[in-house]
Amino acid sequence: MIRIMRAQGFRGLLSGLLACCLICGLPGISCCGEQRIVALGGPATEIVCLLGLEDSLVARTAWTNWPPAVRGLPHVGAPASPNLEVLLHLHPSIVLADAHYAGMREKLAPYGIRVELFSAYTGDSVIPAIRKLGALLGRQKRAEECVEQLSAIFRMLDEPLRTLPADQRLRCLMLAGTNSYFSFSDNSGRFFLQKSGLLNICGPMRAAYPFLNREWILRSTPDVLLLVPDEQLENTDRGWLGQVYEEFAKSPLRGFVRTGSATRVLVMNGPFTYGLRQFFGRLFLARTVYPRRMAQIDPDQVYREFCQRFFHLDVGENSRQWCIYP
Repeated sequence: MIRIMRAQGFRGLLSGLLACCLICGLPGISCCGEQRIVALGGPATEIVCLLGLEDSLVARTAWTNWPPAVRGLPHVGAPASPNLEVLLHLHPSIVLADAHYAGMREKLAPYGIRVELFSAYTGDSVIPAIRKLGALLGRQKRAEECVEQLSAIFRMLDEPLRTLPADQRLRCLMLAGTNSYFSFSDNSGRFFLQKSGLLNICGPMRAAYPFLNREWILRSTPDVLLLVPDEQLENTDRGWLGQVYEEFAKSPLRGFVRTGSATRVLVMNGPFTYGLRQFFGRLFLARTVYPRRMAQIDPDQVYREFCQRFFHLDVGENSRQWCIYP
């Protein structure tokens, strides 16, 4: 009997060791310690926190300071050229990088650091990215909860805009930058304006990110001019979008904001035009330019409830102030 029990106990031990080895072999899963994640870029950082793994983040990039929980983390420099000395010192178990930085795999391979690439800049890529990272990091259930919520937000926006006639859609020029400006054509893959119910007047251009001179901008006469400041680090000061608006009103393009101008000028916080938060940027923009058609939607409430549920973050009653002005 004792021999039988010992044999069973030995087989149980072997089974446990085998299971442990199998688990350790799964992507992103470690049974020998906590995950140590370095996220290169804002979209990667936001999705890791969305999945509830902010405590597993050991570093961010210099231009990433949202959600607020990551601001105390060390940074490893720019996403495309991180400081290798700092990164190696952190002993990451995995580095997450947007597909824009595909060269990161080759750069970190000599050090035995695992790099996983994904794309989450364009609207169509966010949900697949959440699912991919959820599976990679062992958070599939949480990922599906996020996807369900974002899909509901997309439907909330799509339904009232789907029936908007083409001749009633406002023509929009989206300008990124401060002193020199560029925009986004359809070739960039970023259909932020179209999915907000607007017509992108730069859509047909051949270049993905066309640079625009002052004369062309002044001749464009859009219904809406959407200005996206070129801020490397997200500005967290209240009222800063209004300050950008006032500075634009003093620029050579100030004619767009003069009394009687047919163009409506809006300023939008850049991170609400790409990555995860573009879902909410679309809501705020559509509600602003089509107030009657979108009257049943409260973007403030939608964004506030999402941040509380998935980021445990209170963005306040007037979350619009962080997204769009006026």
